[in-house]
Amino acid sequence: MAKKKWGGEDTRGLKAKAQKAASRAEKNAAANLAKERAESASWRDSVTDRKSRRKQEKDEKELQRRARLEQKKAILAAEEREMAGMKASKGKRRKAQLAAGASTWAKKNGTTTNGSKLSMKALAQRKIDVPTPFVRKVLVQFYTKHNPEKLENIDKIIEKFEGKWAKLEAGLRKKFPENAPDLESLYSKEKQKIEKQQQ
Repeated sequence: MAKKKWGGEDTRGLKAKAQKAASRAEKNAAANLAKERAESASWRDSVTDRKSRRKQEKDEKELQRRARLEQKKAILAAEEREMAGMKASKGKRRKAQLAAGASTWAKKNGTTTNGSKLSMKALAQRKIDVPTPFVRKVLVQFYTKHNPEKLENIDKIIEKFEGKWAKLEAGLRKKFPENAPDLESLYSKEKQKIEKQQQ
């Protein structure tokens, strides 16, 4: 059977080439589609995994946050209980110190009658005859040892309490029950020391 020709070419050869090309294109398209489907499935699985991981991480963070919150509440509650106990014990110690301080001062200065204790207000109203330079010297020594921050305010303190040294003593007694200076006693000792040196 003679081959049909068109334009000088074998038509059966052209048809076979076209069929082969179509077959290759169809195979390539099927392969690409399968590849795309596989990639799409993999992407969906990846997205699902990421969502699952994110949800799990979020749940874990929430649990950790709640645990930290509970721990913080427990610590705060414990601190509040401790502070309440400290305030109570501090209040008792403070009252005892003030009572002991007032009693000591009353005994030193002979300000008790019939065994009764004078109040801090009564002690603050006493008349103390001590020169200002001596008070400055005592305050410098006292604050250097017990409250150095007050040293820069010595002049203001002297100006505020000059002539009212008993009030100054009472204020120091409230803050430093065991260490507040007794100006009269210290000045008396200072005078005795000077007199001995002059003899």
